[in-house]
Amino acid sequence: MNNIERQRKMDEQELTEILQKHVGLTAEAKNEIADAIIDKICWTDLASFFGTFLTITALEIAKQWAKYNNIQWSADELKTDDCLAIKEEEVLKIKITEFCSIHNSSPMEQLKKTILRWIDEGMLEKHLSLPLATGFKTRHKKPHILTRIKKITKVISVIILTLTVIAFWTAAIFLMTDKEIQNVGKNNVDCNVANIKLYGDIYTYVKDYDECKDCVSSEDIVNQIRDAEANDDINAILLSIDSTGGWPVAAQEAANALKLAQKPTVALIRDAGSSAAYFAATGAARIFASSMASVGGIGITMSYLDNSKKNEKDGLTFNQLSIGTYKDTGNSDKSLSKEEKDLLMANLQTGYDIFVASVAENRNLGIDKVKALANGATMKGQKALDNGLVDQLGDLYDAEKYLGDMIGEKAVICR
Repeated sequence: MNNIERQRKMDEQELTEILQKHVGLTAEAKNEIADAIIDKICWTDLASFFGTFLTITALEIAKQWAKYNNIQWSADELKTDDCLAIKEEEVLKIKITEFCSIHNSSPMEQLKKTILRWIDEGMLEKHLSLPLATGFKTRHKKPHILTRIKKITKVISVIILTLTVIAFWTAAIFLMTDKEIQNVGKNNVDCNVANIKLYGDIYTYVKDYDECKDCVSSEDIVNQIRDAEANDDINAILLSIDSTGGWPVAAQEAANALKLAQKPTVALIRDAGSSAAYFAATGAARIFASSMASVGGIGITMSYLDNSKKNEKDGLTFNQLSIGTYKDTGNSDKSLSKEEKDLLMANLQTGYDIFVASVAENRNLGIDKVKALANGATMKGQKALDNGLVDQLGDLYDAEKYLGDMIGEKAVICR
């Protein structure tokens, strides 16, 4: 028998004898018992002899102590240098120091007072039976094995329950009708107005939304409009907009999808609906806008920084290796020639003319009137209404009421 095993047996025997003899003891003896128990709990080397049982003992005694003294515990760290903090994360993060500060004493003093009260009440074994039974009194293999079997059985039960739940929902999904599957995407099956969101910059496609968190694709918007059209439970389509623009082709695709929809369509401009975002909104049959929204911004830009002078100052040389007169046009590391600028401006003019013509057609406005407004500037909601860029000032509730009148029933916008 090595020293560790010998010390362990001595500790077990000592605490067992203490518990068996605590009834009817003198005050001095009770103090010795409390000191002995505290000594065993607080002996930092005890882990060498009892392994994980130290954690169980300290944990259970701390729990009983906290419960006895009505101490509330939370996820806060136990801030104390006393030995009960050896296993901070395993003592349920008890706010022992707060309790002790109120009573103007240390955790060890409070623990000793509690143990003495347990002795006087004849409740010592009740409060310490679990830790002492598992940690000190019976270190035989049989209880230890039974404990492990109970834990294994519990784990197996949890696994079986989990697999049962998974199997149930898998079967439920396979048995769902097509209409029920469509309703899953609606989030709440009682809604009847599809809520499609154009938030952030609009692109034709977005490869990874994790990398582009404030953007949306016309590809997704078009698909959502088509899904809403095919869903018999959806009676109208709302395009909610909060965007300062994006790419012209993406805007054109979203606007055309709204125009082709057979169900009532509404665009709601919240804080901003300008440039490409406004282009997309014009495809809706009716446009709502907040009175403080920024609307319009009709124009096209592709301005960029010319780094050629900075590169020259830094000793960098641009080596032009291209075939085709205009192949390197727009490269920020070279100066833009007059011919290149004329080419880019011609392309911008073409895009601008398409933008203006689309707004005029979609909003039923004269081309000259739209050109007069198409200076790239935005305007607030009331001015946009006065100029025919929107149909009504309002918010989500106003749009919902309008759609209700259009579909002949209460409109409920999907979340």
